[in-house]
Amino acid sequence: MRTDGEWESDPRFVPGAARRPHASVTEWAGEIAGRAAIVIDQKGDDLGEGVAAWLRHAGADSAEVLIGGHVAWAQSNGPLVPEANLPPRDALGRTVWVTRAPKG
Repeated sequence: MRTDGEWESDPRFVPGAARRPHASVTEWAGEIAGRAAIVIDQKGDDLGEGVAAWLRHAGADSAEVLIGGHVAWAQSNGPLVPEANLPPRDALGRTVWVTRAPKG
């Protein structure tokens, strides 16, 4: 749930994450229905809380916000995958996560 500017300052993903626009949560929230979600915004604040609430309203089994958001995850040396290291996503938005970045 990071804004474009926040993303541009650090274009890395928490493994397993997918980038979704917060402004269109009403359009994609149904894809999360029946599943659990962790919402990761920049700092774990109101933006993420609002998206998590909407996901629960739309039928997510659970939706929580990562405390401290992307910033805290990065500062704790949690694993992050650069967007440039990911293969293109398929029509369903899926990609293959690798265990290490390619050499080169």
